[in-house]
Parts: sequence; C-alpha cells; structure tokens
Amino acid sequence: MAIRTAITNFATCCLAGASLSITANAFAPYGAENTDTSSYALGTYVWNVFFVQSEDSSTPWTTSKINDHKNRITQAAQWWETQAQNRFAPGNQWLDIQLNFVEVDGEDIVEIPDDSKSYYFDDILRRLNSSYTSTSSYSLTRTYNNDMRERFDTDWSFTSYIRPYTGRASAYVNGPYTNGFYDDSYHTYKHEMGHIFGARDEYASSNQHTGVQAGYLYAYNTNAEKHEDGSYNNNFHTALMNRSSSHVLSEGTIDAVGWTDTDNDDIPDILDTFPTLENIIANAYEEGIFKLSFDAHVTPLTSPNPFMDDITINTLSAAQYSLDGEEWIDMSTFDYAWGDYEETVNFQLNNIIAGDHIFDLRVYNSVGNYSEEQFTFTTIPEPASFILLGVSGLLIMQRKKRNA
Repeated sequence: MAIRTAITNFATCCLAGASLSITANAFAPYGAENTDTSSYALGTYVWNVFFVQSEDSSTPWTTSKINDHKNRITQAAQWWETQAQNRFAPGNQWLDIQLNFVEVDGEDIVEIPDDSKSYYFDDILRRLNSSYTSTSSYSLTRTYNNDMRERFDTDWSFTSYIRPYTGRASAYVNGPYTNGFYDDSYHTYKHEMGHIFGARDEYASSNQHTGVQAGYLYAYNTNAEKHEDGSYNNNFHTALMNRSSSHVLSEGTIDAVGWTDTDNDDIPDILDTFPTLENIIANAYEEGIFKLSFDAHVTPLTSPNPFMDDITINTLSAAQYSLDGEEWIDMSTFDYAWGDYEETVNFQLNNIIAGDHIFDLRVYNSVGNYSEEQFTFTTIPEPASFILLGVSGLLIMQRKKRNA
C-alpha cells in the first residue's frame, strides 16, 4: 500500500503558497469545529512531522537518521491503514494517511533554543506563520493542524515533534500532537498513533484502568491491566496499547478508535447512518407535471462522549427516483455535483400520463445507505386539472443491498 508523501517548505514568518485562517474550515468533516482535528481512525489524514533540535545539540540529526525515521513513520502509517482495510468492506480506503515532512527555510531540521522543552514547539509554528499568536503549544498545534487539513484537503490532521536523542514518547489522546525521540521504533509510532485516534494506554503503570472511557464512542478501556479498584484484570492480554511491539488491537482499542461494527455489515457504526431530508415540497400541476424540491444533509452518529462534537466524514453521493416501480433514475443536485455534506435538489417530471402514481425518492450517502420518501398522486385526463392527492409523511430508512 503506497503512502503519499509531501515535503512542505516554509519560509520563516510566513507560509509560502497558502492562505491560512483560523476561521471555520469549509473542508472539515460535517459537524467538526476547528479544534476537532483527529476524532477517530477513519477518513483521510495528513500527518505533519517536524525534526527538531537545539542549536547546540550534542546528538544532532543527520540525513541518515532522518531518513531512517521517515521509513519508520511510513511503516507505522501503512500498518494502521492495513488494519482498517482488513477490518471493513473490501475495496474501500477506510483510512488514508498522507505524510507531510515539514521543511523550514529549505531545511528539514528545525532549530529551537532548548529541545528538552516542549513549550518551544509553539515557537516553531509562530515562525511559520506570523498570524499565529498563541503561546500554547497545544492550542497552536490544533490551529496548525486545522490549517494543514485545509491545505491538503483531508478530513483530519495531527503533528509529531521528534527530537534527536533518547526519551519516552507520548501523545495527547485525539491529538493534537505526539512527542517523539530518536530511539522510537516504528512500533512506538504505531502505539502513539493509537492515542491520536482515541485509544488509552492499557499497562498498569499508566494509571489507565478499565473504568476509563475515551474516543468518539466513549469506549471503556476493557483491556487495561487493572480495574478501577486496583485489582488485576483477568481478561488482560498483550496488545498494542500495552506493548508497542504487538500487532494486536484489543477490543477496547478497536472501540476507542471508532472501529465498532455492531451489526457486522462491514461499515463502522460511526459511518453507518442515513441522510436527513428536510424542507420537502411536492406539487403537481396541469399538463402532467410533478415538481419536487428538498434539502439533504449527512447525519452524524451522536457521540456519547460529552467532550466531543457530533461529526461525520460521510458525504451525499446520489439521489434517484422511480415512478410506479419502474427503473431507478439518477437525479442532479442544484450545483450538478454530488459529494458534499449538504445538497439541494430541484426536480421536475413532465408528461405524466393520467392515473394513480407512486413516486419513490432515495438519497444515498457515501457508505451506500439511503433514506427513502414516497409520494402518491393521481392525474386526471385533460381538460380536468392534474392534482396531487396525497404525500406520505413517513421517512423510510433502508439499506442499500451490496453484492456479496
């Protein structure tokens, strides 16, 4: 599986070739705020990587060391992509991670006054963009991630700051960044990415017990080594979030990163929702004309996590109609292009013959689920008027059948 790689070259104090804004991001997932930059392990990501060091570092980065770490990072990204690919319906890219190795002034090493202090990370970002004013590495990296999400046209974004000496890697749960060190293996990057996607540590010394909840689905940390009362969890087993070299994801981690599939239909619950249809207006006119207009938008799965917004990466993919049970025919949107989170449809059907009719409407989202609305009407032969006798008010929720 190929990982797309980009090298972003910044000039100090400004971002070359990009218009950065901390206002609402039109490209963010539906329902997401600027700060919602890594809510679950589905969709497209850009992973921004900074290699940082002190001006007088005793163990500076070298080209060989950097290339070695780029390979480790690539391996980790590929591993997570493969896990998602193997878990759900084949043929879909459920997780797609693009790598952005950031250069500043043409250099792939960013110097800071003291690479032992994480609070200098915000200094790096302010050097990249003079409009950045926050002095918090946490909040400013959130802003930077949102800007990179817009620049690379991805759903999500997170950042890693990697230093050239040995240390203990760490990450914020659901982002915005990871702390990395020279001795981090590709297994370590896998583990820290688990945190970015919403998973908690499971080993006893982390103080993360089975009663802790995390991630978009607010999942319990069921494979934690200890229970909340400190007793040993007899169901504990070796997995990625307690031993980074493991290639196993525990059920608690699977739930925390958003990969729960309750009905086993190869669609993760987070995306297994149906479009919402609103502002439906249906009218029939003389000369056999039927007009229909409606608005549609994707529907997020409500997050039980009180600290997270309700977000979906689904888009609207199509609408079709069928008259009197005949073949399904595609419909166009107001802008003649499907693929957005919200769409408006204005439709007119002409030359309908006299008699009783049933008009069925389906609107699909990007995982193939559809919502259906049915309209019934009767046409009267001319010169009498063509009238609409009834419109159903019941929204029928169904699932698109997929070939086995």
